[in-house]
Amino acid sequence: MPQKLVLALAVVAVIVVATVVVVPRLGGHDATTASAATGVLGECSATRVAQYAGIADEAATLIVGGSTLVYGEGAMDRTRARMDEAELVPDRTAFFVADSQTGEVFQGTCDAEKCTAEEATRPETACLRSGAASCVFVAVFFKNEMYCVALPAGGE
Repeated sequence: MPQKLVLALAVVAVIVVATVVVVPRLGGHDATTASAATGVLGECSATRVAQYAGIADEAATLIVGGSTLVYGEGAMDRTRARMDEAELVPDRTAFFVADSQTGEVFQGTCDAEKCTAEEATRPETACLRSGAASCVFVAVFFKNEMYCVALPAGGE
């Protein structure tokens, strides 16, 4: 077998293994096994934000997130605490927006697994109507998994 063909087959095999074995294990953050330190939101890293990108079109007709946010002092801790109090409905998608200055969280749970654009933006609208200066999508609960959609400055 020519060397280039062997190399190409090896690359394809690695991609298949990564897709079938590794990627599902990296999936969203299982809200039922969250650690006490990070709560239901978990650690938000570039990897976790990328995981949301992989399911975004399944979760809603509108894709949100992908921003980096800078929290005011103590706001990230307040956001995590409020996320821990969120009412998560199994098999229903929910979008979460936070005021990055205060940590206040706004939740919108959709009527079905896939959200309409209107449903997905309800928490952002509520945040803006509250007078918040900086409303940012922070998480999506989809298929019983919590996904980060924004990366805290510094990659927390």
